[in-house]
Amino acid sequence: METALSTDSVLIYYAGHGERDLQLDDGWWIPADARAGKRQSFLDNTLVQKTMRARAMPATITDKYYLKIFNDKSRWGMTFGGDEPVADLGGGGHSVFTGQPLKTLRRNIKPYLSAYEIFRTVVPVVMDETEQKPECRPIRGTGGDRGEFVFVTTASSSRHPGSVPKI
Repeated sequence: METALSTDSVLIYYAGHGERDLQLDDGWWIPADARAGKRQSFLDNTLVQKTMRARAMPATITDKYYLKIFNDKSRWGMTFGGDEPVADLGGGGHSVFTGQPLKTLRRNIKPYLSAYEIFRTVVPVVMDETEQKPECRPIRGTGGDRGEFVFVTTASSSRHPGSVPKI
């Protein structure tokens, strides 16, 4: 696993559970290997934010819009829901929240696709099939709210492999 540089864009796609403490105004991500009731086995939101504060140019992005959002640092998160419990099932071996973005990426024919564009395909399906309201936005306090994570199709980046995220 590579470490993100301060100029890198980062998208965290978290399809798991979490917990929020309204009195402390803090929250935790609960990974699959966490132990019930043991907060020391959870991942603290503050730690995630601090880590996200700590990007190379793509091979070629010819579209001005995508180049602009790619050039600005991005620290975004995409989650299945807010404070409500989330559904784990949805068919095809994945939750609805995981299955829909995968389907969007597989069907994509555009040379560039932003994380938010993928998210917009997820929301109607997830909200129609579950009680969840997915969220996708910059992560507070990480300094990456001007840019956006951009996926570049393999065909678009084949001249310079490894320089951009590949679908």
